[in-house]
Parts: sequence; structure tokens; C-alpha cells
Amino acid sequence: MAIMAAAEIVGMTVMTHILSPGTPVIATPLMFTLDMSTGSALQSCVESLQAANMSIQLMKRGWGVVAHTYGTGSDTPDVDHQSMAERAMLTRAVALAGADILGGVGQLECATVFSPVQAVLDNEVGAMMRRFIRKPSLDKEALNWEELMQIRTGGHFLDSAHTIATCRDQLSTKVFKRMGRDDYEKTGRRTAFDEARDAALAAIAAAPEEGMLSAEQEREIAALTAHADEHIVAAYAGNVSVI
Repeated sequence: MAIMAAAEIVGMTVMTHILSPGTPVIATPLMFTLDMSTGSALQSCVESLQAANMSIQLMKRGWGVVAHTYGTGSDTPDVDHQSMAERAMLTRAVALAGADILGGVGQLECATVFSPVQAVLDNEVGAMMRRFIRKPSLDKEALNWEELMQIRTGGHFLDSAHTIATCRDQLSTKVFKRMGRDDYEKTGRRTAFDEARDAALAAIAAAPEEGMLSAEQEREIAALTAHADEHIVAAYAGNVSVI
């Protein structure tokens, strides 16, 4: 699958640059596997994960192009344990492979269903993954070796100037839970799903009826679309006349 996706991307890139030389390109290998028992497409099975990982590595390490693929998604139609497990594996596979853009936020049932609740959960996973792949600093200031050696046996780092200066760098979750059992019971056993659902409903309720974009932004988008259409048609017509 990865080789087939690469061949298709090469073909489309060549045609694009014949019609319009210098056009920026984002390689987008979207990998699906056929379920042999049902004939349906699978987005998050292990074969799709492997294909996505290999195709992104080829785009990045082999060709050095900007790459985008599904960075989250599930084959189940519901926001459940399977969904979280599959999308966590998919996110990690393509992020570590080097993907620049991770799509698929909120998608379920092999990219045919969108869930606002799942989108909130995906935002949490995405933030964690972005922090996970960030290269930690290993310089002298970060390691703080001199101060480390001064801590006596039985001592601690809580009153260290270095700890105070860097403690706020820790990633804080928004809907994922980090509480003890007693506090959890007091909330009525509210889960991350409950928090995500409330956050999604609040965002939907707060959204303006006229949409998030201003009239000026919508006009600008329309103008860009019209200009792109004219450019593509002109490039194609010019190419045909030459042939």
C-alpha cells in the first residue's frame, strides 16, 4: 500500500508541475485496508497503521516533502474504548514517523462519521503527542547538574530555584482525569468522556449562528477560490494548446 500511495503521489506531483510549475505540494498518503470478512475499508487496523507509518517515512526521509495523513481516527462507529485505543496508536505511529499535519480529528467509522465529543478528546491526545515528540533539552541549564549534586540525602527539589522556574512547563490536561479515588467518587464518577461532552456542548452553544468567519473573511476565501479556479483553467488550457 505504501508503494502504491507513493507512486500515485509522484504521478499527481508531476502532473501538477507540468500544468503549473512551482506549485507547493503537500503529500497526503491516506492508507486504508480492506476488511477481508466484510469488504469494508479499515482506517485503524494494524495493517493500515504500518502502511501509514511507512508511507510518511518515505515522504519525509526519502523525499523531504511536507506530509499529511490521518493522525487520528477509528473503525468503530462510537466514542468508546476501542476508538480511544485505535486513535492513540494511529496518532503515535504517524507522529513518530514525522508527519507534519495530522488529520482525522473527531472521525469515527473509518472517516465517515464526525463526533464533536471525540474531537475534544482528540485535542487532548494531540496536545500530549505534540509534547511527547518535542525534543527535550539536554544543555547544562536543563540538566542542572551542579544544583543536583548539592541535594543532601533525604532532601528534595521543591524549593530549588530551578524547579520553581521550570515547573509550569508541565502539560496540563483539560478533560483527562488526574485525581485520586476519593475525589473521583465525589464527582459521581465523571469520566473524561463526560468532560469532553460538556465541553463540546458548551462550544456548540457558544458558537454564533452566523458562523465563526467574518463577512470580510468569507469574501477573501471566495476570491481566493475564484482566482485558483481561473489559474487552473488557464494553465490547463495553455498546456492543451501546446500539445
